[in-house]
Amino acid sequence: MEKPSSTSFEFRHQALDVAYLQRLYQHEPSYAFDMFDGFLREIGARITQLGNAIAANNREQVKYYAHQLRAFTGIVGLTRVQSASGRLESCSMAGSPDTIAQLFGEISTGVRLSMQPVWLERERLRAFLQSRDL
Repeated sequence: MEKPSSTSFEFRHQALDVAYLQRLYQHEPSYAFDMFDGFLREIGARITQLGNAIAANNREQVKYYAHQLRAFTGIVGLTRVQSASGRLESCSMAGSPDTIAQLFGEISTGVRLSMQPVWLERERLRAFLQSRDL
């Protein structure tokens, strides 16, 4: 019996926007695994880059890194963090330093609190893909 080329995977962790993830990845759990894995490997460096740009008051870099984080957090269903990243991107050039710092704190906290749920979903994806390969 042939294995289907794509199989549905159900995201479950309620700290993530599971409806968004289901729409985003539909029947592509392998692609979802790659995105979750990449997020876990790179998010620390990306948060650090944004923090450094804020500390240096380099508004162009703040805008650039906030834009990257907006997309990067969306790939794992962190839509609230994605929204905060979008607000930071929008106010990066004209926003007050206090507003920028507040949004950075919101982003950093959101990411930190979401690391375990993202890791758990990545592990569920790994187990799902391994069971499918048996």
